[in-house]
Amino acid sequence: MASTLSDIAREVGLATSTVADILRGRPGYSADTRKRTLEAARRLDYTPNHLGRSLRRKSSLTIGVLAHLSATGVNNATLKAIAKGDKPAPK
Repeated sequence: MASTLSDIAREVGLATSTVADILRGRPGYSADTRKRTLEAARRLDYTPNHLGRSLRRKSSLTIGVLAHLSATGVNNATLKAIAKGDKPAPK
């Protein structure tokens, strides 16, 4: 099972919020605390859970596109532009 922020916090004896701040790169923590936290995260093979973050934030920062491609003129280039956040080229 994947490790969590709580697992890292327990390992290094810090609050979960402190661990989260350090992993996000926020300033205000000593070099030793930062080093111990990052080492524990590597040792426990921590990877962020983006679904959990989305649930907590109540926003996934994800959009969905539902289109019948042959009827709307939406093509692969348009979908790629949407995914990248670009404006599609004019026709």
